[in-house]
Amino acid sequence: MKEIVITLDESCIERTGDLAKDYGKEGLLVKSVYPIGVITGTADDQTIEKLRTHKEVAQLKEEITVRVPNKNSKIQ
Repeated sequence: MKEIVITLDESCIERTGDLAKDYGKEGLLVKSVYPIGVITGTADDQTIEKLRTHKEVAQLKEEITVRVPNKNSKIQ
C-alpha cells in the first residue's frame, strides 16, 4: 500500500466528498478529504492505476517515505 494525494480538476471541486466515497469503493482507503479538491489516502498499485484513469483526477502523487538511520547506527 502506498500513501497518495489526489488533486481533482477544478471543475469537480464541489463533488470532492462524493468522489472520495466513489474512490473508496474502488479500493482507496480515504484518510482525509479537503474541500479544495484534495483527497489523501492509501491504495495498492492496481487501485492507483485505476484512479489515474478518472477524468476528474488532475494529479495523483505517491508520497515517498524517507527513514533516517539512528545516530548510533553504523550506516550514516
